[in-house]
Amino acid sequence: MTIIGAAFAAYRTPGGRCNRAEAAAPRPVDLTAERATKLKATAIPVFPHYSTADRVWPD
Repeated sequence: MTIIGAAFAAYRTPGGRCNRAEAAAPRPVDLTAERATKLKATAIPVFPHYSTADRVWPD
């Protein structure tokens, strides 16, 4: 997790595609696969922030 956090902190604007990206706290997720035991995983929500000169919502 620290490697992912460090990489994310160093690269807040993924390729200039957004002004800023923020990550929320990771949360554990149990995954199930056919013929396998439960797999442990982690979901990390990422929220991109951007601005545009074009209005998003019409009147």
